Amino acid sequence: MPIERSAGGIVFRKTNGDIQYLLLHYPKGSRTKKDYWDFPKGHVEKGEKLIETAKREINEETGLNDIKIIDGFKETIKYYFYSQGKRVLKFVTFFLVSTNQEEITISKEHIGFTWAPFKEAIKILTYDNAKSVLKKANDFLINKIKENSLKNKVSFKEKVYNLVKKIPKGKFLTYKEVAILAERPTAWRAVGNILNKTKKENIRIPCHRVIRSDRKVGGYNRGEKKKIFLLKKEGIKIKKKKVIF
Repeated sequence: MPIERSAGGIVFRKTNGDIQYLLLHYPKGSRTKKDYWDFPKGHVEKGEKLIETAKREINEETGLNDIKIIDGFKETIKYYFYSQGKRVLKFVTFFLVSTNQEEITISKEHIGFTWAPFKEAIKILTYDNAKSVLKKANDFLINKIKENSLKNKVSFKEKVYNLVKKIPKGKFLTYKEVAILAERPTAWRAVGNILNKTKKENIRIPCHRVIRSDRKVGGYNRGEKKKIFLLKKEGIKIKKKKVIF
C-alpha cells in the first residue's frame, strides 16, 4: 500500500488575552469532492525533517515568517484515501505554532482563511480528525497557561516578606499598610500571624519595623522588650510602648 507523509501546524496568536487559531479554506480537487477547512500542511520533501516541512508549508501557504514552534506538542493523524484507483495510507504530523502576525497571504492552493477562537474553529473545521487535533492543542495550551500562571503567582506570604525586607532602618509600616501594599487590605491580622512565624521558619527579615495602626509597637516573636530595643536603636522614639512621631 502506498504511504504519504505530510506535516503542518496548528497556528495560533493571542489577541487581548484570547487565543485565535488560523484555518485555511481548501478548494475541492481530485481527492476531495467538496471544499473544506483545515490547517496549513503539505508533503514532506526528500531529506526534510517533519518540523522543517511544517515551517516551510506554513510560510508558503500563509506568508507567515514570524513563527515559533511550541515545545511539547506533536500530534500525528492517519487516514486513507484513493488516488488513481489505489488506496493510500496518509500520515500528517502537526506541530503547535505561535505567531504575532495577523496579516495572512494565502497561496494559490487556497480560497480563503480565517482566525477563530476555539469554539468557532471546532465548528468551522470540516474533518473530525482535525477537530480532535485542535482540541488536544487547545487543552495543551490552556494547561501550559495555567502552569505558567502558577509559577508566576506570588503568594500573600511572599509579598509580605518582600515588603518588610524593604523597610529601611529608622522607618516603619503598620500591619494594615503592609496588608494594603500586599493587595489584601483587610488582612492585617494575617500579616501579624505571618511575621510571628518568621523565627520558627528561620526567616530573617526586619519584622520589628511593623507596628500597630494605633502606634503601639505590637507583638514580636522575640518579645516586646526586644522589639522596643531594636526600634529605639534605629532612631525610633517610643514612649509607653507607643511610637512618637
